[in-house]
Amino acid sequence: LLGVKGRRRFVQTDDFVLGSGIGADMIIYSKKITDMLSMFSYTGDKVSPIAGIFSLDVVAEKYFSSNRVIGGVILQQNMFNKTQTTDLGVAALYGMPAGARLTLNFDALYRITLMTFEKKPEYDMMSGTYTDGSYERFDYSQDGISTPHSLTIGAGGIIKMSDRFGLTIGYRILLLAEYYSSNTFTIGGRFAF
Repeated sequence: LLGVKGRRRFVQTDDFVLGSGIGADMIIYSKKITDMLSMFSYTGDKVSPIAGIFSLDVVAEKYFSSNRVIGGVILQQNMFNKTQTTDLGVAALYGMPAGARLTLNFDALYRITLMTFEKKPEYDMMSGTYTDGSYERFDYSQDGISTPHSLTIGAGGIIKMSDRFGLTIGYRILLLAEYYSSNTFTIGGRFAF
């Protein structure tokens, strides 16, 4: 994964920050993964080992005494092989201290796919093979297909063990996604240098 990010603050006061960011990521898949995915290619072509993600976000942060509220919106374009997808994400985070050594965080993220374009195969009658056609918008209104969306809700905390080390714990659940569910527990550490 290679990425480039840029962030700019447009408004900054003692208790409020409004900013925006732009990002570009390139994911390089292994030969083993691309060979496996190529087995499902209707044209028999090799799947590209490179995927791209471009994003634009707007984030607002508000401080209420020692509590912090963050809200943001992200628009993301994903490109892999013969598919291009545009997603919209809306997120919120609330953080608060719970004593001298404990900080609690609660967050939610809703993602929805706005549109997907994919190359449709065209059958060549002369050669009896499939070739790449043009990009067409995928129709999510078809029977049995719904627009991909998900809601992720999480809670976690940081227990400050010393000035330089904190223990992190958390739980996250993924909801609303069809044919997929996820419950994630995390335990980790944070070091300050």
